[in-house]
Amino acid sequence: MIFGVLAMLFIACSEHTETQQKEVAVTFIPTLPVDISFRGVADGMTANRLYYAIYEQGNNEAISSNLGEPMPFSESTILTLPLISGFTYDIVFWVQAERAPYTFHPEAGYVAIDWNNHLTGNDEQRDAFIFVRKGYQVNQSGTPERIELKRPFAQLNIGISDYDAAAALGFDLHETQLSTQSYARLDFFGGDEYGAPAGTLTDITFDWATPHSGADATIEVKGNTYKYIASAYLLPATPQGAVNVSLKFRNLAHDKYVGTEPFTAVTMERNHATNIMGSLLTSYDATSGNRVVNYIPVP
Repeated sequence: MIFGVLAMLFIACSEHTETQQKEVAVTFIPTLPVDISFRGVADGMTANRLYYAIYEQGNNEAISSNLGEPMPFSESTILTLPLISGFTYDIVFWVQAERAPYTFHPEAGYVAIDWNNHLTGNDEQRDAFIFVRKGYQVNQSGTPERIELKRPFAQLNIGISDYDAAAALGFDLHETQLSTQSYARLDFFGGDEYGAPAGTLTDITFDWATPHSGADATIEVKGNTYKYIASAYLLPATPQGAVNVSLKFRNLAHDKYVGTEPFTAVTMERNHATNIMGSLLTSYDATSGNRVVNYIPVP
């Protein structure tokens, strides 16, 4: 009799375990933030490839990912993943441009950022988004979960109010060169839903690039019009960090250069924009009182 009771209990437990481990098709709807645009530039539309990686909670070794086969990403993307009911997962969603200089490493739990090659200035291909969904508990409700992606980067924008004034003085701005700093790796774990920067702060000098153009390349601030001339996506410390920034400007013939004094300890914040704006090409001569161009020797 005792043996029979034990057998019945064992069968009941086995059936319960089998029910708890049923595979469930779980649906996620990854979306860009409602207000993603940093004013003037960055509409998020260059980020069009979706990667994901699945981890058992507390274990940073991926059990599944789509490395090598990223999904096309748009506002209508729906992602369905086969997960086991009763388990708890950490799931990483990463969206980048097709030609972005980022390498997704699900097996090691990070994204590597290439700051050594093809450092095109004003490059929207560097826009990207992430969401680290921690502690997802699988159930059999079938209700889709909406995932609002976030920019792990801060965006640096440079705007000038003296573009026309410099041109009137003989300096017709053609290209800009931005030097600044950023981290070179984004870990999926050890931080919040943005991930966590890793490594050391790296000095970066972008290649010469033409300024932004079109209707979105200007901004009105307190009655003054500023023209965006340079921008970059940078990975700051968590959640804020400070970087140094300096700029050079040159004309079409590359025989006249303008430079700025370095801006030191500029605060950067993930998913936000930092704007440096002002009269950067010209200044007023203390002796004559006239506006002059801030020329520097031709390098």
